[in-house]
Amino acid sequence: RPQRRTARRGRGLAAVATSLLLALALVAAGVWWFALRETGVAAPTYARSICGSVRDWQRQVDASGSALVKAIPREKDRAKVRSAVQRYYTDLVTRTDALRSAIATAGPVDVPGGRAYADSLIAAIGDQSGSFRELATRAGRLDVNSATAFQTSLQSLLTGAETAVSEITAALARPAAGTPSGLRLALSDEPACAPYVG
Repeated sequence: RPQRRTARRGRGLAAVATSLLLALALVAAGVWWFALRETGVAAPTYARSICGSVRDWQRQVDASGSALVKAIPREKDRAKVRSAVQRYYTDLVTRTDALRSAIATAGPVDVPGGRAYADSLIAAIGDQSGSFRELATRAGRLDVNSATAFQTSLQSLLTGAETAVSEITAALARPAAGTPSGLRLALSDEPACAPYVG
């Protein structure tokens, strides 16, 4: 009998130990889930952030573009014009990469489909940053030996920034992934988004 009691006691202790281990495992899993779970941003906060970032970026693009257009007619040295245009687009690459980073850190918005919306907008911005890189390369290859060819190529290059602004603002209002209904209202209510969503 003492042996039976000892055996039963051993089985009881093993069951208790197993239960404790399971409980600890569940607690640990819960802690990891909360630590790793992606928490979204409230829709009004997200709308204010992304529209403010796009607005500030667009103002920078417009200001630098305006300054370049005014400076070009005053410069007779085509090589210097070429360098100025190349710097202009290289600078836009930096500014657009910064915009992409700002949009990435702003979210995702805490609504169904929020991650897809953010990824779609970020991808569109990345595409335009790539376009600016290509334009900077093309600017560096402008032929300064022919005034006519130089002017024609230059005019073609200078429309690149306008295209990028249109593409990015369109992606904000109507991204390829669609705008979640929970975010659409926040975008409409945010004053900074008015130029983009109407």
